Amino acid sequence: MYSIVFTTCKSLTDRDALVEAALGAKLAACVQVDDVVSHYVWEGKLEQDDEYRLTFKTRSALVPELMAKIREVHTYEVPQIVACEITSGLPEYFAWIDESTKGN
Repeated sequence: MYSIVFTTCKSLTDRDALVEAALGAKLAACVQVDDVVSHYVWEGKLEQDDEYRLTFKTRSALVPELMAKIREVHTYEVPQIVACEITSGLPEYFAWIDESTKGN
């Protein structure tokens, strides 16, 4: 089983720290980074921020450890850290995820 884990962060420093922590520990095979604009309510006020969205590709068995690592490195008080299970995909891609992550 395979999963995608998402988080967002504000700075290049945080982005690089999150990417390096996940890939360095072999908790993810790949991290994609997109520029996004987030709109949300924080402490009763409407907020808008430019952020980076990080998309981690991993094995489902590694999701708890990856989420803990993201939480450890993340600088937000309440970061978005969510996971979605992948229901189908190219077998060769999944084999590459297996080869690129720890525990195999």
